[in-house]
Amino acid sequence: MGWEVIVPWIISIISIGVTYWVARISKKMQSILSSRDKEIELIDSRLACLREDMVRLHEAFGLNPRESYANVLVAYAIIVANPLANDELRKAVRKVRKFTAIYVFGPQTAGGDGTIEQSDTFQTSVDEVCAAYRKIVETEYEKRETILKSAK
Repeated sequence: MGWEVIVPWIISIISIGVTYWVARISKKMQSILSSRDKEIELIDSRLACLREDMVRLHEAFGLNPRESYANVLVAYAIIVANPLANDELRKAVRKVRKFTAIYVFGPQTAGGDGTIEQSDTFQTSVDEVCAAYRKIVETEYEKRETILKSAK
């Protein structure tokens, strides 16, 4: 046997090895990209749920005060249960719920649980809810950007 037979065999074996190696790397890259896509999808869906919960809170205020209070209670419970809700958002929504109770049932419902401070107003509580929500969204978008940048 001469070199003219051995060289093609060696080239064939090397090309099979290279093909196998490229296939493994492609499969690995595909799984990495797939997991990143899933992470981004999870962030987006969680943000969409929180956005819906915040809209529900906003829409809770109607013309009938007692109905508004019931809707605020439901919206409060849903927001507090949201996995993205942090302590800051929970506290702010609790203040809004408390102010709504004061508006509907009178100041005797304020209680002394320390939720509402002397300087708080309904508007400042709503502003706190907005600020807490904005902070959560910014944090989640930063996570999303980090994932996207690491994909490049």
